[in-house]
Amino acid sequence: MSTLELSDDSMCFCCGKKNPDGLGLEFSFDGDEVSTTVSFQKKFQGYRDIVHGGLLSTVLDEVMVTLLIKMGHLAATAELNVRFLKPLRVDEPIEVRAWLLENRGRVFRVAAAATRADGVEVARAESTCVAPRLGGGRLFRPASVVDRGAQRITRRFSRPSDTSSEASVSPGN
Repeated sequence: MSTLELSDDSMCFCCGKKNPDGLGLEFSFDGDEVSTTVSFQKKFQGYRDIVHGGLLSTVLDEVMVTLLIKMGHLAATAELNVRFLKPLRVDEPIEVRAWLLENRGRVFRVAAAATRADGVEVARAESTCVAPRLGGGRLFRPASVVDRGAQRITRRFSRPSDTSSEASVSPGN
C-alpha cells in the first residue's frame, strides 16, 4: 500500500509564508467560523479593474478547507460551487468567512461568503470536502492533532484494526 502524505512547504499560493507571489492570507477562527481579509492587486484582474473570478474562487475554497483543518478534520475539496453576485474591484478589501453546513462521517458540506466593507456580498460558495481513505478503502480515524508548528498540521490516525499511520496537511492544500 502506498502512503498519502499531504505536507506543507510554506509555498501555498493562499497562505504560504515563503511564497513571494502568494496572497499571504492569515485566518481567524472562533470555533464555528474561519475568516480572513484580502484585497487583490491589479495583476489579479480579469476584465479591467475587476478581480478575476478564479482568484476569488480560490480564496473561497481556501477558507472552507482551512475551517475544516482548524476544526481538526483532514479533508480536501471534492466539489466547489461558486455564485458571483457583484463585481469585485481591484484593491477593494473583502472579508471571506466559512462555516460548516453538515458533517456526514468523512464527507463535509461547507459554505463561505465574500463581503465588502459596506456589507454587500460579492460571492458565496458551497463545497463538498472529503476526508482521505487509508489504502484498501479503510477510513482514517483522527486521534489527535499533535503538531501545529512550522505552518504544518500533523495528524495521527488509527485504523479500525488499531494500527497507526501518519499523514500531514497544511491549510488549504
